[in-house]
Amino acid sequence: MHSWLDAALAHDPYLHIHSICVGLLTGDFASFLGLSARDSEELVEAALLHDIGKLSLSRALLQKPGPLTPLEWSEMKRHPHLGAALLRKMDVWTDLTIDVAAKHHERLDGTGYPLGLRANVIGEAVRMVTICDVFTAMMESRPYAEALTWDAALAVLARQRSRLDMQLVREFTHMVEAKML
Repeated sequence: MHSWLDAALAHDPYLHIHSICVGLLTGDFASFLGLSARDSEELVEAALLHDIGKLSLSRALLQKPGPLTPLEWSEMKRHPHLGAALLRKMDVWTDLTIDVAAKHHERLDGTGYPLGLRANVIGEAVRMVTICDVFTAMMESRPYAEALTWDAALAVLARQRSRLDMQLVREFTHMVEAKML
């Protein structure tokens, strides 16, 4: 795990920070939902590794200060597949960790990527990490987007009715509001 985080820091500092933030938030969410310590630990590990496929993408692409071209976007959309393949090759990670890396950009209504999967093949662990990933991304400043406040980010999550698991979004919102108040 440490070697992945070190590699992420060397490749793209934003990737490193984002991965840690998603992992920490996922741990909080798992605890809030009452998951066992073992399940929480596995979920945090998966969250920390969710973007490992970005190590296969160029720094120039990851750090581009403006919108991506269609070709660049196509390349970026490969990172879930690349990450899952890398984790499979290592042969030490759980199926859940591989599943999270492969599916964290899939959406319940089939509008996600890389495969356009629908709800029935997107497990609860992936759904949880996805919410934490999306929320974290909205809370981080980037060259092409200002960070949102936590309440604005929660409002965006609430509008993703067909894309995200709304029961989990409600639970996540309760957790964040309890922490922020």
